[in-house]
Amino acid sequence: MNTAIFITQIVIAVFAFWAVIIIVMKYRPEKAVIKAYERVDGRLRVAKKGFFNYEKTNQFLLSHGASYHYGEKMTPLKFIFVKIAAAIVFFAIGTCWHIFVSVALMVLGYNLPSWVLIYEDKQDNKRMLPQIQGLYHILQEQIRAGVYVTDALSECYRGIESGRLKKGLEYLSGELLLQKPFVESMEKFQSKFNNPALESLCIILIQAQESGQSMELLADMSSQIRDMQAALLIQKKEKLIRVETLCLMGIFAAVLAVILYACIGTMMSSALLS
Repeated sequence: MNTAIFITQIVIAVFAFWAVIIIVMKYRPEKAVIKAYERVDGRLRVAKKGFFNYEKTNQFLLSHGASYHYGEKMTPLKFIFVKIAAAIVFFAIGTCWHIFVSVALMVLGYNLPSWVLIYEDKQDNKRMLPQIQGLYHILQEQIRAGVYVTDALSECYRGIESGRLKKGLEYLSGELLLQKPFVESMEKFQSKFNNPALESLCIILIQAQESGQSMELLADMSSQIRDMQAALLIQKKEKLIRVETLCLMGIFAAVLAVILYACIGTMMSSALLS
């Protein structure tokens, strides 16, 4: 009897498996999902107002290096899906305590992907500072040697270490080699970063292309970047000093706690013996 039931279950499982395979092969549900995704993406692209602004989100992702950190496939729609998923997960975690905690964690989860991207962008800007200094130096030398601004920009990426800045310069070089409009190419390059030094560089180079005067402006910006590097180095030293101070305070607190524990234990032992 048990054997017959077991065989029946196997037969039902096999038929169910093949039924699922046939349905998937015939109706292609993944195509329906892709079409639905494309439909939603298309509607959001034309929507200029509302809770989800496609263009604003796309510019945020572009300027904060989302494509560099998470790949070219990170679209605004996928990013908003990630934010919603994070909000749901944090809300579910918050239900272990209280509804107000759930709501607070939901808000935190929804904004967390944006905060992470902002933090990574700030770290990128700190790492790029020496590279931007080198870029200014390369452009100064090239322009001083009589090389045109466009030609100097087309080749300057070769002297930059691999990273987000080099990737952006490679894109700019491709745009210039294709003889795209200079101002448009510089604006596209600038939109890939949220960096005041690079924004100033783009403005200087656009002015240099129009007026031919760029050496003094480049020298001034190079000096300002050196000052920024010095200030950043001071901040790092101050941070190390704070960490060292906190570590020493933690060690002192731990030693003091051990001494107090030993003293209290000795006093209690003496009281019990007496």
